[in-house]
Amino acid sequence: MGGRRILDRRRLLLLAGATIPATTAGCLEGGSLSEPDSNDAGGADPDRPAVDVEYDIENEWTYTTAAEVPGDESVVVVTSRTEADRTFEFDRIDRAEIRESRRTFVERTDFGESLLCFVRGRGPQTGYYLEVEKVSADAERIDLRIVTSHDDAGVGDAVSEPTALVRLTPTVRPSLVRVTIVDGWDEISTAEVKLG
Repeated sequence: MGGRRILDRRRLLLLAGATIPATTAGCLEGGSLSEPDSNDAGGADPDRPAVDVEYDIENEWTYTTAAEVPGDESVVVVTSRTEADRTFEFDRIDRAEIRESRRTFVERTDFGESLLCFVRGRGPQTGYYLEVEKVSADAERIDLRIVTSHDDAGVGDAVSEPTALVRLTPTVRPSLVRVTIVDGWDEISTAEVKLG
């Protein structure tokens, strides 16, 4: 038993302008990123010009590993190294390779340009992990949509709580982050975090 760590990187470029359609660029291995849609959870406001945003994700699915954020919060956003040190308790993670990888991910974050989002999902069995389905942003808000995906390898009959750290780097610092999570039962929840 144990967990698997996946390190992934994506870049999403949203081009603003009435006559220029939004587009994506970068490596889209095994999937695609959607354009903003005002009728879809996780879509930016079409009345405000879109801005560029990059993201990196480190995600894992777990059996017994405790998350680095105590309690049952599904979304936590940190905007400084001091806040990250106060929020993340990496010693709670019992697998050394995951623990060190998470620490490194935080250490490599430039909080002058980026913010970190901890996300916790749920799945009906083990073998679930989190991945980014969509990112969109405008000058006021970042919308992040996370889906709980399944890997047939190592499936067990226990509810799992896969977690991920997502590094968001927008060209304009927003005042709000909205995270939509689709869990392993295809149920949708949304959390909004105001940034100070």
